[in-house]
Amino acid sequence: MLAQHIAYIITTASNGKGGEKIVIEPTAEAEDLWGSRIASMAVAGSAMIGCTPGYLNVEGMADMIRHLPPEEQIKAARRGIWMKGITDYVAVIEDWRKDGKLDGLVVTTA
Repeated sequence: MLAQHIAYIITTASNGKGGEKIVIEPTAEAEDLWGSRIASMAVAGSAMIGCTPGYLNVEGMADMIRHLPPEEQIKAARRGIWMKGITDYVAVIEDWRKDGKLDGLVVTTA
């Protein structure tokens, strides 16, 4: 699924570039929007803080987040995972691909 998404981005960005080397970068606004979407779901993962160390609680390090200053807690929340599950995540990226515009990405040639 992720390989398919990446292939779509590369193929769409390359279209019409005639074999030129391309550079694909997210805009600062897109990174900020995505981080905000992730942070808005952070409370859903708070129940895992005291769980056995594993992937979802950063090998137990998530427990340390509550001891950080508020601005660091916000940064950590923005780096979290998609808490609505894989089916919802797939729907989100498929919806993004539907218009074919690569919204939030800047494509340049090098």
